[in-house]
Amino acid sequence: MVFNRRGFFSKLVNSTVKQEMALKLLEILVLESFRLGKPVFLKIVRQTGLANLLGPESHTLFSILGVNTDWLTTPIHLWIEQPGYQEAEKFV
Repeated sequence: MVFNRRGFFSKLVNSTVKQEMALKLLEILVLESFRLGKPVFLKIVRQTGLANLLGPESHTLFSILGVNTDWLTTPIHLWIEQPGYQEAEKFV
């Protein structure tokens, strides 16, 4: 999962990368149930971007926390004002 201080909630990740991540996550269907347990890690190479690390289980955090992800559809500079973003940020 990419939802840590180096992902959506980081000031170190530029807006272009965050937008790319948001668009990819919005394309991924939310699973009805999530596999919990030891994560399966992808092979990472120099060209691997944060958006490449997103997959079906990337919705797990939001689902478990009951956090709305509507903020992903808003302009990045407005995320900080969105209740769903604020709630998720408390947990990462």
